[in-house]
Amino acid sequence: MPSVLLMAAIRNVQIARPTMYQVVREMVDKMGYKVKVVRVTKRIHEAYFARLYLTKVDNETECISFDLRPSDAINIAVRCKLLFF
Repeated sequence: MPSVLLMAAIRNVQIARPTMYQVVREMVDKMGYKVKVVRVTKRIHEAYFARLYLTKVDNETECISFDLRPSDAINIAVRCKLLFF
């Protein structure tokens, strides 16, 4: 399902109900953050792990990060208009 939602986001296909990724994007915007980078951090037993980094819009030095599945981190980054990850 994450890959289908990613393709929908890339192609600008509107989905009837908000997805979890759209809700997270709105939360990031309302809290005054922007997505800085997504990094796939490690692989353990055929499972990949990623980290999503957010920075404050007015203060790039203030940074928070989250451990996510790579598909979730990439989906959020695409919806937040991050071009390179």
